[in-house]
Amino acid sequence: MLSLANSLYLLLEQTQIPEFDSFDKFNLWLKRQSFPVLGKGSARIVYDLKDGTVLKALLNDYYVEHNTDEIEIIQCMNGEFCPELIDWDKKNFWWLRLEKLYRITREELYEYWVIEKKLPDISVLRPGTHKESSFSVLFPDLLYMLAANKPFPSSWNKEFMRREEILKIPEIAKLVELFRKCKFDPTDLGFSNWSKTKDGRIVISDLGGFRLR
Repeated sequence: MLSLANSLYLLLEQTQIPEFDSFDKFNLWLKRQSFPVLGKGSARIVYDLKDGTVLKALLNDYYVEHNTDEIEIIQCMNGEFCPELIDWDKKNFWWLRLEKLYRITREELYEYWVIEKKLPDISVLRPGTHKESSFSVLFPDLLYMLAANKPFPSSWNKEFMRREEILKIPEIAKLVELFRKCKFDPTDLGFSNWSKTKDGRIVISDLGGFRLR
């Protein structure tokens, strides 16, 4: 998590977001602010508030579960592998504010898990998979199989890597336990859903809309 000093700085310096009695009024206010857009998905858009934080806003109030899920999961994960949750719309859940994250490279993600955390080369599970790209192709499926306690696919080359051996890696065991406890589905946890914080922590960028069933 961010240090207390950083958190207080964000709270003191942050852009203020008014309350609104309709989603249309909220959207109109957003358009008038001209905040830089950092990303856009099927349910939400992410704005840079230029104060060290970002605003995740719904594109339609139909998608409110994306915000409520992310709030619950971040609170459950308690600072592990997730950005700091600064504030949110406590009435309608139309927006939430998080610390700003920064892109990482495939090389950085590979170095974090394989070099620093001692994860075996998971590309061996599917012959022909490039080592660094395996974090987009295989890592999400591997984490899902572990978290949901599902058997590895018959197409995987399980001779080189067994479930019990992977779960002996402390950081992987911690991540899997968090997913189970917080009911987060890591199926979509490819390379593009990992980022880093300003102080260099590796975190999951998007925790909304993915519930482990």
